[in-house]
Formats: sequence, structure tokens, C-alpha cells
Amino acid sequence: MEDTVDSRKVVGRFIGRYIAWGIIIGGISFVLENLIPQFVNWKYTSTLIIYQTVLFVISTLLAISFAVRSAIKGTKITSKEEAMQIAKPIKVLLIIVALFVMIANLLYGYGIQQSGYKDAENKYKVINGIEDEQQKELLKLEKEKVHATSTIYLAGKEIVAIFTYAYAVIYVELMIVNSVEKKKEE
Repeated sequence: MEDTVDSRKVVGRFIGRYIAWGIIIGGISFVLENLIPQFVNWKYTSTLIIYQTVLFVISTLLAISFAVRSAIKGTKITSKEEAMQIAKPIKVLLIIVALFVMIANLLYGYGIQQSGYKDAENKYKVINGIEDEQQKELLKLEKEKVHATSTIYLAGKEIVAIFTYAYAVIYVELMIVNSVEKKKEE
């Protein structure tokens, strides 16, 4: 066991590198998610949701892939059992991260909804203290539209987060197990 690496060291390296890659790649993705839509005026259309989803999936999987590769680089993992021992805590960490991402999505979705409500109220303001029945009805309809749109948007983000991290959990295990097979061939 002397020439093999301790699984805690690999997991520790993974955590550090995942944080670093997450900040770098996630930062670039965040800028792209918020900068590009301003210039193309997508508002809350399916194009925006697809664009943000693709960026999220690519950035998440890249950060995880780079972190795993750099964490196991140069280590001697001799058996599949050892690889599984390393992969298990990493998989648990990814599940915890997925839960935090889902919580962040909930907060983000709530913020979008509240912003939409304020925009609707500003759009249908009461002028000179006179309330118009048509304005009230339009405000009510606008708020229902904001609620439906933000809920669909949030549901889409949550589903994508679940599938992305589920794939990442499986992918991490395969990467680590395949590293054993590659090293046996060399």
C-alpha cells in the first residue's frame, strides 16, 4: 500500500481543484450567461433557457472532468476496489454540490419572479390615484404570466441540474476506474 496513494489525498486534491476550476469555468460561464443575452434581447424566451442550460451543462462537466483528471494525475491506483474507494467520497461530494446548486436555483428563480412582479406593477401603475378595472385585470394577468414563466424556468433549471450531476456522478466513477485499466496497460 506504500506505492499507492491514500484516497483522502486524492479526494482533497479533487476538492481543491474542483473549487479552482469551478471558479474559473463557472465565472466565465456566468459572464456569458448574463452578458450575451443583453445584446441579443432574448428576455425570457426558450432561446435564453436553452442557451443558459447548454452553458451550465458544459461548464459543470468541464470543471468536474478537469478536477478529476488533475486529482488522479500521477497517482498509482492499482485496483478497481481502490478506485471505487476514491470515487465514493467524490460522488457524495458531487451530490451535496448538486443540492446546493438546486437551492441556489430556487433563490434565483424567486428573485426572477419578484423582479417580474415589480416590473408588472410599474407597467400598470395607478395614475393620480385612479384605479381602472382594466388596469387591475391586466396587472393580475401579467402577474400570472410572470408566475408561470418563472416556474417553468425554475423547473427546467432544476431538472437540468439533477441530470447534469447524475451524469457527473457516473462519469467520475468511470474516469477513475478507467484510469486503473489504462495504468495496467502501460
